[in-house]
Amino acid sequence: MHKNWSYSNRPLANLESLFKLLETNEERLSYVLKNKSSYFKTVPVIRKGKARTTYKVVGELLKTHELIKQRIFSKITLPEYITGGRKGVSYIDDCISHCNKSIIIQEDMKDFFPSIKEDLIVKAFQYYMNFSPEVSSLIAKLSTLEGSLVQGTKLSTDIANLIFLEEEALISEEVGRLGGNYTRYVDDITISFESEVNNEDISKIKTMISSMALNSGVRLNRDKSKILRNGQSKIVHGVKVIKELRPTRKRKSNIRICLFNLKKKVTEKENVMDVLALYFKIRGLINTLKQQGDKNHAEYIEQANQLVAGVDKKDAIKSIRGMRKIKDIRKLRTLYSKLKPLGNSSKSLSAILDVEYKSCKKNLMAN
Repeated sequence: MHKNWSYSNRPLANLESLFKLLETNEERLSYVLKNKSSYFKTVPVIRKGKARTTYKVVGELLKTHELIKQRIFSKITLPEYITGGRKGVSYIDDCISHCNKSIIIQEDMKDFFPSIKEDLIVKAFQYYMNFSPEVSSLIAKLSTLEGSLVQGTKLSTDIANLIFLEEEALISEEVGRLGGNYTRYVDDITISFESEVNNEDISKIKTMISSMALNSGVRLNRDKSKILRNGQSKIVHGVKVIKELRPTRKRKSNIRICLFNLKKKVTEKENVMDVLALYFKIRGLINTLKQQGDKNHAEYIEQANQLVAGVDKKDAIKSIRGMRKIKDIRKLRTLYSKLKPLGNSSKSLSAILDVEYKSCKKNLMAN
């Protein structure tokens, strides 16, 4: 097996080296570990109608995570088939690599991050990066909550990418031997072939994936396991992967619904800030459509801009003058950015917005 990953820094042989790298000392890290749970804040997320708990790390532990990412994980070179958590690579790149294929095999790992335990992380740092046991153990403790990875932190995806390196290389080699392409985007595995592959070879690959997951304490989600052949709709990460990328009908329909709601808000003279919030949401959705190969994204942008241009001028000016109530320069800049679309369709509103912003900024800086 060809080793297709590397770590360019010198391995951390002792705790003193780690303390130096993290710009801290044993006393501070002991304090952080003792109070670790207080640095993890829950962030509820609704996805596809289901509630999911993610986390953000704050305070001193956040700084530690940032240094670990910057000074350890940025020095790791990962194989190209790992598309999640790699700088400059997105789910779109993952989709592109599976365009116009005859067969697509998909596997999803269930409860991915919580399934990756502290002891496995320790072994990964020792085996793949040659860190000492005490260094590996301390980094693992700093990176986990209640003995497991959690979704949402700066380090979770980086650490998860280490876990499968060796077994994943074997799977990628086997898929390549059969003329296919293997990728993994965080917890989603996709394999594609340009031509037909017999069921025996497919079964072998699926068994290898299942074994890799189980060896790491992770279970595959059987409900999301798919084998898609010619004549079936091929969708990867919510994107059609036909001859070229295309967004799904559902995603395009969502844009049209949002544009309808934006028109309704403007017509009924709803709160200007609510109108602008929906406008920015639509711009985000349009940007996603553009990434996914939609040909009508410019038309959608034009429609959204025209609708915002219909905001009552008096209401727009009233919202612009709301900047006068802001007492913090950063909040002022944020509000100014949110109000910008009001000035895009009217030179007079644009002038009023800029004058108000400069005046408010000057007053804040003078105080």
